[in-house]
Formats: sequence, structure tokens, C-alpha cells
Amino acid sequence: MLKRVKTLILGLVFALLTGCACIVDNLQIYETNNPNEVYSHIAEVKNDLAEAHSGMLIFPEQESYYENTYFYDENYGLSTKHQVYNIKQYSESEFENEKRRLLLITEDGKHSYYNEDEFSYPAVVTAYDYPYTFEYALLDEKNYMIIYVCHTFVENWDFLDEEFRPLNYENLEEKKGIHYSIY
Repeated sequence: MLKRVKTLILGLVFALLTGCACIVDNLQIYETNNPNEVYSHIAEVKNDLAEAHSGMLIFPEQESYYENTYFYDENYGLSTKHQVYNIKQYSESEFENEKRRLLLITEDGKHSYYNEDEFSYPAVVTAYDYPYTFEYALLDEKNYMIIYVCHTFVENWDFLDEEFRPLNYENLEEKKGIHYSIY
């Protein structure tokens, strides 16, 4: 009997520490379109990879690069869900430099990859549906614009224009073998 109680207690502690035990009373939702606040939250998430399931490495480091932005965060105790985008207009040379940075992103020996098949625009991807995490930058080369996106564990994609979502995002469960993450 004592062994069962110890096992139950250890299981509960594990569930709380890993975020598997969602405490609904502790739900905190935060949403903003303020570029300074979005940058601040992205910087926080970058410092806590375990919480976010993403290092948000795709996003620019410069606060001044945040213009047309959106940040949504659901916090369930120790577990979080995020939706983030940033649309940035560049000059031609800035665009090429940022594209080069995106293509050189590396984490734990894994690299970002270039993709022309899964989005409406060419994309640099650091996470694609792994686990329920998407992190990518869409390259609008004609207008020198980059759309940075991070989407973790949220089922609703309405926050993002259809042209910025993965193609056939509503049927992702049916796709096999595409899952990838550098994290």
C-alpha cells in the first residue's frame, strides 16, 4: 500500500513538472499587437526553450525589426501554447542578408531548411508539425518582405492570413514523413 502511495505521489509530481497536468483555474491568456511587447515575449520564449517547444530562432534579434506583429499565449501552469507572427518589409540588400541568416540557423547540429512545396511562398523552416509546432519564415522575394511565424499546440489558425499558413494545414494529420524540428 505504501509503495502505491509513493508511486501515485511521484506520478503527480512528474505530471505537474512536465505540464501534463493542466490546471484550468490557472489559465492565463495574453494577446498583443504591440511590436515592443511582441519582441519582449519572443525574447522571453527564446530564453525558455523547454516551455515553448520552440527557440523562435527564426525571428529577428533586433527589436526595430518588429512592425506588423501578433502574439497570443495560453499559459496552463507549466505548459504554454503560442501563436506569433511578424511581417517585416526590407530593402533588397537587407532582405538578402536576412535570408542568408535564416538559411544558416543551426541548433544541436540540425539546420533550417529551404522549402518551396509546403507554403504559398518559398520558406525557411525550423519546425514543421513536430510536435504540433510550426516555425518558419516565408520569403516574398518580389516585395522584399519576410513573414515570420511560430505556432505551437493551438488548433485554430485564424490568427494568420490563409496565404501565410502551410498548404493544406487542415489535413496535416493525413501527411506522413514531413515532421521536422531543429529543437
